[in-house]
Amino acid sequence: MGAARPGVLIVGAGIAAGQLAVELRQAGYSESVTIVGDEPRFPYNRPPLSKEYLLGPGEGFDQLQFRAPAFYADNDIDLIIDDAVVQVHRADRRVTLASGSTRTYDTLVFATGARNRQLPLAGADSERVLGLRTVDDADRLRAELDAGRRAAIIGGGFIGMEIAAVARARGLDVTVVELAPRAMARALSAETAAFITDHLRRSGITFRFEVVPQEIVADAGAVGIVLSGGERIDADFVLLAAGVVPNAEIAAQSGLAVANGIVVDEFLRTEDPHVYAIGDCAIFPHADIGARVRLESVQNATDQARAVAAALTGRPVPFEKVAWFWSHQGDLNLQIAGLSTGGDTTIAKPGPDGRFSAYVFASERLISVESVNFTAEHAAARRVLADGPRPTMTEVNDDGFSLRDYARSRVA
Repeated sequence: MGAARPGVLIVGAGIAAGQLAVELRQAGYSESVTIVGDEPRFPYNRPPLSKEYLLGPGEGFDQLQFRAPAFYADNDIDLIIDDAVVQVHRADRRVTLASGSTRTYDTLVFATGARNRQLPLAGADSERVLGLRTVDDADRLRAELDAGRRAAIIGGGFIGMEIAAVARARGLDVTVVELAPRAMARALSAETAAFITDHLRRSGITFRFEVVPQEIVADAGAVGIVLSGGERIDADFVLLAAGVVPNAEIAAQSGLAVANGIVVDEFLRTEDPHVYAIGDCAIFPHADIGARVRLESVQNATDQARAVAAALTGRPVPFEKVAWFWSHQGDLNLQIAGLSTGGDTTIAKPGPDGRFSAYVFASERLISVESVNFTAEHAAARRVLADGPRPTMTEVNDDGFSLRDYARSRVA
């Protein structure tokens, strides 16, 4: 079907790919839509893998699936799984798959996502060292959580912190090792990071900041992380959660520009007008911060899928959505609106009942709001950042300031 009617070929089978296929059909796109994924599974949601899926009593894969298997056939979407695009021939708009077959396209969309960053540590290939990216990884991690007493996590980003909270909730002793001086340094203000870290530390999680893992040593069914000073942290398993790397190699091999992701314009299009990129693999111009960014979130993947579907059905508009993220860490629900990149001032405002907000400003302009257990604040932040006007530092500093009230009174 894909070869007979070239249409749109989507490289990757994650949420961005699935959402794009859905949006194209809902917009009335009648040509071929083909998804090619290298996992032997239908597209599924990954965020629950580090949260609900690990806490559950054995939740099945069906609950993770993006759509029921029949959906793809019912909507004339050609889904190729357990295969991969290994080469793109842009001159004649054709791809070669690992299986040896070829497919043609009118439009190619890279939705290849990202993979776990591997650390150059001796012993990192031990069977006692785990990663988390796929449902198979999550199944293995859940088995270790069931059997283990001690967990060591290398990496204090969102995934590392989420799994640390899950492991602690399941009764394990947990140690988080992080090279940076604080957790979630790339994504959060120091104030919000400190609030969350202090809360998780009180739950019993141990944090080791500004330390360098030198080696992983496995023996007698256990494993240890040897730090630069010679100290060893022992555990039943080690989780590597040191960030991700965009899957951009195939795009680079085809001659497309790559720089920490596949480079696209404001319409998410590469320099080849027949090739787009969306989701975790794409680096795009962000008007609010005046620089290119690559975002790793479900929201960004689905919003970009909608934008490309609109462009391919004759309704192109620049991609200018407000970025927003979330992370569940134990009983803390962190929600972020906007990007704190370039921020120079943060106003932290602890609230009642364990709530917390941080307003990040750049040159006195509000660029991001970080909320903990304060969903109404997050919703107001998204409205204000999208439509304006934005509150000033003086207004936010006022003891009686409420972003919800501000949004109701100022945003049309």
